Amino acid sequence: MRPSRRQWAWGQSATYARHSIEYLSRLLWPYPYPQMTAVDGVVSCSGMEYPMLTCIGGPRDTLALYSVIVHEFAHMWFPMQVGSDEKRYAWQDEWLTRFNQIQAMQTYFKGYDRLSLSRNNYVALARTDLEVPLMRHGDQYPYGTAAYGVASYDKMALNMEMLRALLGEETFMRAYREYGRRWVNRHPAPYDFWNTFENVAGRDLDWFWRTWWLETWTLDHAIAAVRSTPSGVEIDVDDRGEAFMPTPLVVTRADGSTERVDVPVDVWLGGARRHTVRVGGSPAVVRVEIDPERRFAYLARDRHRWEAGR
Repeated sequence: MRPSRRQWAWGQSATYARHSIEYLSRLLWPYPYPQMTAVDGVVSCSGMEYPMLTCIGGPRDTLALYSVIVHEFAHMWFPMQVGSDEKRYAWQDEWLTRFNQIQAMQTYFKGYDRLSLSRNNYVALARTDLEVPLMRHGDQYPYGTAAYGVASYDKMALNMEMLRALLGEETFMRAYREYGRRWVNRHPAPYDFWNTFENVAGRDLDWFWRTWWLETWTLDHAIAAVRSTPSGVEIDVDDRGEAFMPTPLVVTRADGSTERVDVPVDVWLGGARRHTVRVGGSPAVVRVEIDPERRFAYLARDRHRWEAGR
């Protein structure tokens, strides 16, 4: 490390590198190679992975240096072990790597929400006419736009988070690790990733793959009305977008207790545009909110919260 780089946080690079390898080995499977090196390189190399080495260039503060080290180190799993075709399907290694990077950063920097940046980048692009389906060849994205970066990195990190929310932590991680186990030292296509998750989860997820990989449909659910009835409380939920997803609702009552009620995706797959959820009326319902944990890739959230008296 050059002395001038100490002001760029390079004095912490060995600590960052060790944490990255140890964390990713726990999250995925043990790192199999004899070493891993982060090199302080020229600015033009930015952050570029090679087997057992990454070249990192340019000014980096504490957050930025850890971010690039853990991201490039994560490439030692995808595609250095699970050899997907990055040129044809750029997302197939970058998205897993960005997702893994986010998990590590949230562990190392307690309370840091790197996923929100990916969410904001995706929403900004999806609100324009520049987004293209993720299955586009890596050379065919519109030049000079954010389409490639958002599709290959940000949207895919969101897709993994949504998939985890759908399947639950335990099933999601079993499927994720099984994908790696099946395809280490081999060359999986996108269908191999999808098939592994369906096989492990025991669920047909074709609607999910199509929605988020083959289309540019957007997700837009809204609370249309909340009303009291003699038997309880009715909540009208609208589907105003094209993307298919379940609707996660959290109902808060006057005593502070909460109740989770999901609208199944089959409701929307069946063609409904409005669905009524019924819950008990006591204790009184004081708030209803869609996806308060912000795990789904909603384009807008202005109709996601209802509060009594407002």
